[in-house]
Amino acid sequence: MDFLNKLGIVCLILTIVSLILVGEKIAIGWLIFIISYVIQIYIFHKTKQKFLIFQMVTLSFFSIYNYFKWII
Repeated sequence: MDFLNKLGIVCLILTIVSLILVGEKIAIGWLIFIISYVIQIYIFHKTKQKFLIFQMVTLSFFSIYNYFKWII
């Protein structure tokens, strides 16, 4: 298994953990989401998938925005 596939598995695990944490209203889940997005941006950059990079940047922005809405 190559490095990018291993990163993909880590990303999936982080995303699942973050969804569980956010569902339980534990704020650290939002940070884990951002880490997952950064890993995905790296993977998509390495595989030259520009649209998916744009998608992850957009999702990161909305996650940060929703975090602030969520804590208020």
